[in-house]
Amino acid sequence: MLRNWLLRKARNKEGVAVLCTGEDYQPIERKYKLTRKVLQNLNQNLKLSILTKSDLITRDADLFNRFKGIELGHTITTLEEDIKKCSSHFLQAQRRDWKL
Repeated sequence: MLRNWLLRKARNKEGVAVLCTGEDYQPIERKYKLTRKVLQNLNQNLKLSILTKSDLITRDADLFNRFKGIELGHTITTLEEDIKKCSSHFLQAQRRDWKL
């Protein structure tokens, strides 16, 4: 049923958000690799968007090139200005290390 729905989305050139209200790469994902399994089974014609706070996203970098359209994002949440400034610098360095 899910596969058919995804096929219709791909035929209509619609996008799919993997997870909208949570975190795709939860710590338990290291063990069970559910997000990876979903990515392996998604239609490659889908427009895919992933937003995460985890560096575990780098594990699936080999799968991202399969998709015709993909957006990857990294989230840092804080209300503290000092932390925002510090994390902004850290995130720029981390992006260089991701090598996606």
